[in-house]
Parts: sequence; structure tokens; C-alpha cells
Amino acid sequence: MIADARALALRDALTQEHREYWNNRGVSNDILDILNIGYTEKGTWKWFTIPIIDFDGEFLFFKLKKAPGGAEKQPKAMTFPKGNKATLYPLPYLHGGIHSIFLCEGEPDVLALLSQGIEAVSSTHGVRTFPEEFLMHFPANIDVTCCFDSDDAGREGVKRVEELFKEKRSDITFSVFEIPEECPGKDITDYILWKYGPQS
Repeated sequence: MIADARALALRDALTQEHREYWNNRGVSNDILDILNIGYTEKGTWKWFTIPIIDFDGEFLFFKLKKAPGGAEKQPKAMTFPKGNKATLYPLPYLHGGIHSIFLCEGEPDVLALLSQGIEAVSSTHGVRTFPEEFLMHFPANIDVTCCFDSDDAGREGVKRVEELFKEKRSDITFSVFEIPEECPGKDITDYILWKYGPQS
């Protein structure tokens, strides 16, 4: 639940068309509701609103993702308000009871994995932002599977994160999920849609 009044003021309910968009990207309605995914507009810019919360579930800021119908020159993503420090999303999923978790490239990938019942987190500021301080949030002795996009940026990100885990968190078993060559896409959402199809 979003506790911050600013978050409630910005967030509007998703329409059925919006839900179908997310369903077609492998995200279930249950996950949309649990994580309070919303919608807002500013002029010709149309955004899905993803509340970023701390470990206790308190609102920090929004990650905005371009929604269908947005202006051609609208950015694909941004934070609101600007200037917020990167964190992991969603932090409450890094709790003491987990045995394994997927580390993916962005919030939509997280939502698709959670919809399959797979614990997942990502950095709010992209594949190039994974500071050492993130490591303290991962419980001891778990398995972390990295599934960044199969492009140059993703492969470079995997190398950096793998070195960081191996150097600073030797208690964690780190592995990399490779998108199969026959999958018609380059990220974990593409793989989920190829393997399981959209949510109904």
C-alpha cells in the first residue's frame, strides 16, 4: 500500500486497456494491484507509474514508464521527482525467507517474473547502476541468478555485477541465465512470453 500523499495524488487507476497491455507483457493483474501500478498524464506524455518503496514499504519515488499513446519524443522512462538515489525494486522481496532470486534489468522484467511466482529485483537506475551498497540487502547464502538483456550493455552489466558478488559476497551462489538463441527476443520478458505466453 502506498502511504505517501504525493503518491496517491499522482497515481490513477489502470484502465482495462492498460491492464491488457501489461497482461500481454506477461504481467498478471494480481501483481499490478499488489505493487500499485498506476497511470498518469502530463500534457501529451502518458506514463505508467511504478511506486518505488523502501524495505518497510514506505514510498520513496516513482519510476515512470512510457505508456501507449504517449508523444513520439517522450522519454521511455524517468524518475519522479528527479534526483532520487538508485535503489533495488522492490526491496521488500529481499527478505530473510527467500532461497533464490533473479536479478534483472528493469521493473517490467521484475513484474513479469513475479507474475510467474519467481522472486526478482532490479536496480531502479538501469543496468549500469549497481553500487556495492546494494549487496547488503541480499540475505546470506542465497542463489542469485542474473538475467540482464542479451545485448552489449547487458553483457557488460553482468560482468560488473558478477565480479562484485564474487569479491564481496562469497556466501552467495551467483549464476547467469542465458536467453536461448531460438527465443525471439533479448530480455527475460521476451523469454517468459515465448515460454509461457501472455497473462489472461
